[in-house]
Amino acid sequence: MFLMIITPLTPMTSATNARAETVTAFISWTTGPGSVTVDDQSANYVTNVSGTYVRSEFNFHYSHANDFMDTTLPKASFQNWNKGQSLMWIDVPSSWGNFSDYWGIALHNVHDYNQEVSQYENSDNPGFNESNFCLFQETHQIGSYPVTEYYQWAASTWAHWCAPANLTVNSFTYPWVDINIDYTTTGTEYTLFWDILDCASSSVIEGGVVEFDGQSSTVPIDLFYANLTSTSGDYKVYVQLQQNTNVLESFTTACTGTQNGNSGGNNPPSSGPIISSHQSVIKTTTGLYVGETQVTNLTANTAYMYDQYLYPTISDPSTGTVACDESGGHLWHEDASMYIGGAYTGAPKDLVGFVLGSNDSNALPYVLNSNEHYCYSVTFYESAQDSTVSVSASTTFMPLSGFNGCNTEEWCWDVQKSHGTGLSFSQNGHYVTYFDDRLHGSYTTSADGSGEAIANHAIPPGKWYWEFEIDRVAAGSSDMWAIIGVHTGSSFGNTGPSGIGIGLDSAGQGWGFDSNAFAYHNNQHKVTSGVSSWDDEEFYNIGIALDNEAGNLWYSINGQWLTSSGSSSSVEPSTGAIPIFGQDSNGNLAAWDAENGANGLANTTVYPAVSDTSTSQGHTYRILTFD
Repeated sequence: MFLMIITPLTPMTSATNARAETVTAFISWTTGPGSVTVDDQSANYVTNVSGTYVRSEFNFHYSHANDFMDTTLPKASFQNWNKGQSLMWIDVPSSWGNFSDYWGIALHNVHDYNQEVSQYENSDNPGFNESNFCLFQETHQIGSYPVTEYYQWAASTWAHWCAPANLTVNSFTYPWVDINIDYTTTGTEYTLFWDILDCASSSVIEGGVVEFDGQSSTVPIDLFYANLTSTSGDYKVYVQLQQNTNVLESFTTACTGTQNGNSGGNNPPSSGPIISSHQSVIKTTTGLYVGETQVTNLTANTAYMYDQYLYPTISDPSTGTVACDESGGHLWHEDASMYIGGAYTGAPKDLVGFVLGSNDSNALPYVLNSNEHYCYSVTFYESAQDSTVSVSASTTFMPLSGFNGCNTEEWCWDVQKSHGTGLSFSQNGHYVTYFDDRLHGSYTTSADGSGEAIANHAIPPGKWYWEFEIDRVAAGSSDMWAIIGVHTGSSFGNTGPSGIGIGLDSAGQGWGFDSNAFAYHNNQHKVTSGVSSWDDEEFYNIGIALDNEAGNLWYSINGQWLTSSGSSSSVEPSTGAIPIFGQDSNGNLAAWDAENGANGLANTTVYPAVSDTSTSQGHTYRILTFD
């Protein structure tokens, strides 16, 4: 039996390609529809629905088929808190031929009118009928928000009590929270808690909790706080994911900073494009900040272009605010284009992510300092030369401090010894990334990263097991361009005669292998023929079994160990799996040892290590030690 690092007597068959649940969250200022003013001019024999309806925390819409408030459509909902009335999108049966799904008024509180108080659970509840719901009878309301307009008609199936009415959409700046939960287990129940905190005092301003079942895809949660409009407001978010009473992940995000008057940019006319969201977010695994923008209200069969910028900022001591400083030019820039076809339905469109950089000294495309504010700006416009349609937005942010090492009881990447260009770490140091523009969905044309990373703890002679998770971009190449393995740590970072790579140094300090079963040591290489490769997919889990008492090293691909006919889960190192160094359980030498003699790994203390060997393709590496 082999031991997993730290954990004793764990069998080799525990190798797995499963991923732990992860949560990403950020809060930022967004500028867009935050309230709707309704001027009711109807006969009002039911009730008068005039008043201001403020955007709800969730995107509620009413589902007639299920008789409850749903949150699965990107349709904003608005609530008149004084009257307990709501303005929302309403799904109605397709068999009701004289009208379809529209914006409408409900004499219900969207937060309280749900399945628990619907007619399914409460027969006394009035439910969906003409006394409680009214749909504006218009044909073009297909976007995420209503528009400023005089609504002359309501659905003729019901009384016309909500029309005619004037609706005025009011846009302003308020906080938006975006939470994404990945790698949950289908059929497992989870609970997510969150608090909106004042940045200065950490006092709780708003809070919430949601229970959900695990899914095979990302679980997105978007929250809107249109009641928090103070220009001096500065907020952060605390999130905590639990399974029963077990806390899986918890953290607090960076602060938004103040609005700077209008951090979301100019509010465009309703007839043109609308920047519906605009923020910079730190990616959990890479530690890189990425600018993300979403646009809506576009025109079908129209070509658009957009420019994204990273700017420095300038502060105003009298107000304590910071704003974009475009006077000296940009720090970083990308441009791209978008064509909207004839089938466009009004759904929001995401712009290509704009990778900004991180607070790591060798980061690409730009090194961000944690004690400085930066500005992410975008300009979106029609491509036609005679068009004047254009909309812009900007937001400021202050990067978190970069990873600076973990405690002595924890396994992570060694931030001091790891090296290279385009190098960034996750906040906890469990992931290291060598930058590639395509890996992050960006049009960046800068040089990509390469280098070597080494773990922070040494492995003395014994029998050990750990895993590497490797993510890369599929960019027309079937090569991983990675060499992984172990290294003594001595002279780590010295490039060998053949270039960067574990085992390519001529001092014999590293033992590595690549995705095509080439073994590398002392700048000598040898392929192991007939075994499986790991270069076709974007993600692989590579298990490492090390016996550095005897000088043997094996690896598995997604839980399957090497065999003469490829790879298999029916064998392991103790039952005949082919090693990459040393000899198997039957005394047969690995290909490298048969070619070059003793490999020098026996009775040698080493560290887990990886190398990114190409500047044309990037990777993210995670070390799993089961500590």
